[in-house]
Amino acid sequence: MIDLINILWYHLQCIYMSIIINSSQVIFLKNLLVIFGGCSSEYEVSLRSAASVLRNVDRKKYNVLTLGITKDGQWYFYSGDIDSVENDSWFRDEDTTPAIISPDKRDKSLIILNDM
Repeated sequence: MIDLINILWYHLQCIYMSIIINSSQVIFLKNLLVIFGGCSSEYEVSLRSAASVLRNVDRKKYNVLTLGITKDGQWYFYSGDIDSVENDSWFRDEDTTPAIISPDKRDKSLIILNDM
């Protein structure tokens, strides 16, 4: 059973940014959500494309978040290795947590549901 008390919110709009304090300097990073997979014949193509994006995105500009969708439609926040995305073993990883995107147009958040 999913415990809704432990919901984490990640704002996806570009106006919301992550703040990193580094060497007494404040750096603002835009949040970027990479969504991959899904119930499609293009599933494997999506995984390869996502892996390419994840390897090449400028992490000095973006706080990268990943949301994977299995072939049978289960959505997971994924924080593991990029190679696991590309070789389709990402969903077997301990780095997955059930997640959804908020349907509220005003909120635009990734909701991560922690199992308790």
